[in-house]
Amino acid sequence: MSGRLEIAGSVALAIAAEPIHEGGHAIAIRIVTGVWPEIGFWAVHPTAAFHSNGDILAVLGAGDAAVTIWWGLMLLVAYRRPDRTWVLVGPTFVVGLALINWLTAAVLSPFGYGHLGASDAAKFIEVSGLAPAIVAAAVTGIIALIGVAVARVFGSRRHVSPAL
Repeated sequence: MSGRLEIAGSVALAIAAEPIHEGGHAIAIRIVTGVWPEIGFWAVHPTAAFHSNGDILAVLGAGDAAVTIWWGLMLLVAYRRPDRTWVLVGPTFVVGLALINWLTAAVLSPFGYGHLGASDAAKFIEVSGLAPAIVAAAVTGIIALIGVAVARVFGSRRHVSPAL
């Protein structure tokens, strides 16, 4: 595949993250309330009440969880088909941004600026009552695991040096 097509494909896969994210929220809302939400391109609006904080937390985490699962599928494709490592570029960028937003929300929450990170993350921290440091540590661990996985996929290709 030509370089231009690989770049276009990576960008398309990055753009696909937004409807996947919102789809994760929509499916979680359907599961916990029994009613489909109003679905927009940039947001999902529940049409029924949540019954517990656990329901709220499930919905808040579902969007980025869906993107992370999708990234895992792209990782599997890239791992199984080394000629298609380009499929990992766009999704890795997007999942990285999502996790950095969670980290930002966790780090800035104690100072009252958690909203500057991802709004889902700030709401999750507030509703769960978890210490922001615990959320930051968990997200940092996930980022490290993703970094190792990506390095293994891109490092697994055999590079042959030209003979001198």
